[in-house]
Amino acid sequence: MARTDWTALQTAPAAEYLVVSELERFGLDPYLPQFCRRHRPSHSHPFVSRRYPLFPRYLFIPLNQASTAQIANRMVRGLDRLRPVLAHPDGRPWRAPSQVIDVLRQAETAGQFDENLRSGDSVIVTTGPCAGIRAVLASTLIATVGADTVELFTPLFGGTRATVSAKRVVSSSASDRS
Repeated sequence: MARTDWTALQTAPAAEYLVVSELERFGLDPYLPQFCRRHRPSHSHPFVSRRYPLFPRYLFIPLNQASTAQIANRMVRGLDRLRPVLAHPDGRPWRAPSQVIDVLRQAETAGQFDENLRSGDSVIVTTGPCAGIRAVLASTLIATVGADTVELFTPLFGGTRATVSAKRVVSSSASDRS
């Protein structure tokens, strides 16, 4: 596969998905990195998973297709009309090497950007001395303890807090499905 650099296109607010469909209509290959987050619509009680753009108002396109995108700018709905291609102050388009985009795609596919657990979620400890205990996720302790540590409210001893590795807990709804 030949190496190609990528550039970023700037969209109108909340128009990322529209621009992707418009560019695909013109035969171009845009890439919109996304992450999954739980969302509760105001009209319903359960949470649903929803995909969001990882970089709001931006998507990537191969640099060799950027000039085509500029030519089609007047016909592509949702692109920023003043500066559709992200550029340096001197007018050169911003570039991202293909290796960076490949790593970004792999991380997205692996779910590294997805929000899996939130405070208040019911979880089950999977390994260790507390394996099988159902608990409630109190918080994700990123700065305090470590990047992969969570704090739980457990029913042990009338209700205690426990700090465990995030790898040792799963959502109780995920374990109910298996």
